[in-house]
Amino acid sequence: HGGHDPGAIGKSGTREKHITLDIAKRLAALVRERLGCNVIMTRDKDVFIPLEQRPFIAKSKGADLFVSIHVNANRKRKARGIETYIQSLRASDRDAMATAAFENATSTKTLSQLGNELDRILKDLRTDDKQEESLQLAHAVQLSLVGNMKPMKGHVVNLGVKRAFFYVLINTEMPSILAEVGFISNPDEEKQLKKDSYRQTIAESLYQGVKKYVDARSPQMMGI
Repeated sequence: HGGHDPGAIGKSGTREKHITLDIAKRLAALVRERLGCNVIMTRDKDVFIPLEQRPFIAKSKGADLFVSIHVNANRKRKARGIETYIQSLRASDRDAMATAAFENATSTKTLSQLGNELDRILKDLRTDDKQEESLQLAHAVQLSLVGNMKPMKGHVVNLGVKRAFFYVLINTEMPSILAEVGFISNPDEEKQLKKDSYRQTIAESLYQGVKKYVDARSPQMMGI
């Protein structure tokens, strides 16, 4: 999201593109300052970067990790919670399928246009040892998000680690996750997401999850 693409929009008009960019900048600062790692931002201002270009940016810079930050939306205003995804051609459930469909909506490619690429993508997913590493990263981030957000909200819905097909995670060739840090369509969560302190806690939580993974794997660069 970014530029002409606002992403999900909350009931009071809060735009996903502003929330996620702010969180990403906060996370980047933490990683640079505390881990001393180089951070590649796919965007550092309000511009639109095509979904398929984002993993290309990470690969071209030789990144060791790829973290895509989003906030979710649902027609049901009561829907809430935190979930973290890894790439898969098969969605974990209907909700995961719906989330992927929403996130993929701004892609410049259609599934039919990707037809000649799907066989290669499927082969990569079957043989890519990064899938297990992505799963480890996803669990570390999900546990950190849920654990750290509870003191802020009192109650957090843990939607868990899931799988779905995302254009933004196509052929990343590195441990890669997509974090949905809340539902902007939920009035209560939208209100929280508008707070600087809440977004900082999300960034801290993402950082701690990444750090747990980094401590075990020690990559030298990460793409956010």
